[in-house]
Amino acid sequence: MLLHVRDDPVAVAELRRTLTDVAAEAGLSRESAFALRLAATEAVANALRHPGPAHEAVVRIRADADGVEVEVSSDGPFRLREDTGSTDRGRGLPLIIALMDEAQFKRHNGTTSVRLWKRAA
Repeated sequence: MLLHVRDDPVAVAELRRTLTDVAAEAGLSRESAFALRLAATEAVANALRHPGPAHEAVVRIRADADGVEVEVSSDGPFRLREDTGSTDRGRGLPLIIALMDEAQFKRHNGTTSVRLWKRAA
């Protein structure tokens, strides 16, 4: 499944509904489904906070009996850490890593991608 998410609360809400449905179909527990939604939403928020020319995040969702994979890609800049001096920013990546069974971050040919994996129960 492929979604193009723009900086719009309706689009983010639709992503969350889609992830809820996919997680249920894949057999994720309620807690795992919540963790997946939160981590994916954070990855999308990061992509939209640092937009590239397209001003959107591309979200690919794959599910099977083993679990759910979500890949969030954008053409915006990639920052592993935000040294803003602010205490209210820079916690998203550690949160994503803590919530997921696997999380990979990469930058290739101008595209930043975050791959999330949550195992089914």
